[in-house]
Amino acid sequence: LPRLISRLNAAGIEVVDLEATFRKARAAGERPYHLDDTHWNATGTSLAADRLAERLVPTPIYAQGRAD
Repeated sequence: LPRLISRLNAAGIEVVDLEATFRKARAAGERPYHLDDTHWNATGTSLAADRLAERLVPTPIYAQGRAD
């Protein structure tokens, strides 16, 4: 994953890496994945949405509201 992220960044593609976010949640006793597979559950979806919002809010178009 770090190699992929590095290549994407080198190509000018921004990446929000959720690995640390999910690792921290697991260390706190939260489960971001379903027990029987690797898909995100409601906790994982919420964590990802919060992390993405942190990244998007500072972007001018989102900080000013919707531009119609």
